[in-house]
Amino acid sequence: MDHQEVARLRSHALAVAMVAAAAIARVLIGGAGSAPFAFAFIAISIAAARGGLAPGSVAALTATVLARLTTPIDRGGALLFAFEGIVLALVVSRLFAALEERSERLAAAESRIRDLQAVERRLRASDAAFDGLERLADGYAAVLLDIRGRVCAWRAGAEALFGWQAARIVGERGSALFAADNADALFTRLLGEASGGSAGRFTGLQRRADGSEFEADLELRELGEQARDGFVLLVRDRTHENAWRAFADSSAELQAALRDEADVAQRQLATLQHVTDPSVNALPASQAAAALLERLRTAIDADGAALVRVGAFRRRLISVNDRLQEEGVADRRQNDARTPQDDRILVIQNDPARVAALSLVNWPECVSSLMAVPVLAGGVVEGTIEVVGLRSRRSTEWEIALVQVVAARIAGRLQDESYLDADAVA
Repeated sequence: MDHQEVARLRSHALAVAMVAAAAIARVLIGGAGSAPFAFAFIAISIAAARGGLAPGSVAALTATVLARLTTPIDRGGALLFAFEGIVLALVVSRLFAALEERSERLAAAESRIRDLQAVERRLRASDAAFDGLERLADGYAAVLLDIRGRVCAWRAGAEALFGWQAARIVGERGSALFAADNADALFTRLLGEASGGSAGRFTGLQRRADGSEFEADLELRELGEQARDGFVLLVRDRTHENAWRAFADSSAELQAALRDEADVAQRQLATLQHVTDPSVNALPASQAAAALLERLRTAIDADGAALVRVGAFRRRLISVNDRLQEEGVADRRQNDARTPQDDRILVIQNDPARVAALSLVNWPECVSSLMAVPVLAGGVVEGTIEVVGLRSRRSTEWEIALVQVVAARIAGRLQDESYLDADAVA
């Protein structure tokens, strides 16, 4: 049995008990023959006042049965008494219900008055806090909105930030401050989030009175429970922050670029020191040339490098990685029919056919890039250094300059014809 059923039975039992108490009181106070129904009507009224129409009706029927048993009332009189009792219960229950409703309304009004007083105190405190915020923090503003989302208070900070006069903007919907095309839908979403108890947040463009736009962070919060007191829109101008952030990003990018350039310069210096190592001069001519080719190929991450000497009997010195070694480069011979490279630098990118046509070495067909730099000794072309790659690559000015440095070092040793044996391979 649930709680409501227990309460209903209890009210009915109380109604019966009141009728019984009225009957006893009638006997004790006035005697059995005096005012036989007055006490019953009192009991019915009390039951209806405490429990409503149902307990009052139970009391009326109980009093009717008791009257039939204890008084010489006939059936018609009993029915009339029961009818009067039920009517009395209806009137009393309605009267007390109206009184209770009026009492609840008065209590609610009193509670609302207390709430409004508390809201007024909070608004005064908020107003003072907003004044302090706007004085201390440049670029901040607070806009008060009513429950419909319309501007109801336009503060000095908002006027300074947006440029609108209070007379022009008060009464306008908050979406008038947004510069987005979907301003109404966006503002409606923020109102919905704020009404739900959570803050509505948005970062985007806002519109000033002169039509200019600025980026700002917005936060919409309710005032009071369920936004009964309206909303407050907090605005933070991001203009200065964005300017500083752009400056910081630009500085960071410049610093990163300078750091990258410094790293590149340091690596280039280390590479240059590696290929100009004076200790190479202590090696025999052929070993020195082979060492320089190997260092050159490794420094610029090439797949192969070759020194081809011009003359009646062309000689070559080759340095290759494992991939070209598998292609049998060491077993290939240069094409004697090709024209030796003149004093111009030759660069070929991603063109295996042109590499095969212009190279002095029969590189495999997989070679697609070539950089050929002449070796000049006393103004005469004594040979060519060819640097090749299996993949397409862009030869930089630094790489060409590095090959020229190696070519110059080798040219200094060309006076000794014994430095290079035919078909030597590094």
